[in-house]
Amino acid sequence: MFISPRMEMRSTSEAPIRFGDLNNDGILDGCDDYIYDDIIWRKTTKPSECQISIADLDGDHIITSTDQILFENYISGFYVKGDLNNDNRLSTFDIILVRKHILLIPDAGFLKPYQILFADMNNNGKLSTFDILLMRNKILQK
Repeated sequence: MFISPRMEMRSTSEAPIRFGDLNNDGILDGCDDYIYDDIIWRKTTKPSECQISIADLDGDHIITSTDQILFENYISGFYVKGDLNNDNRLSTFDIILVRKHILLIPDAGFLKPYQILFADMNNNGKLSTFDILLMRNKILQK
């Protein structure tokens, strides 16, 4: 378990989302999961400060098996795309959370890294109003 002196990482339309990309290749895949194994279980890899910030998906400033499970769920597709409040459905409440995050509304708190990954509806590595539009369209299709 590693404790992160994490800076607040935010996603804007200009900054790509890198949470979980531990080998910095731009792809979230099994290679990154292997690095999670090294850090958490085998303890053969001492992560850099950057890797600690990127690997902390639940935002608790510690790299644990919870972070790895969130990552594995993401790359395996075992989640509802756009579901940010863990109710297993996409709703207008999820859209409100993304809007408040993008608009920097302080009372809402910031989205956790895994929520930013789940909210990136077009998988372009950026969280933007276009993702909100895609969330709305998906809700209206139901």
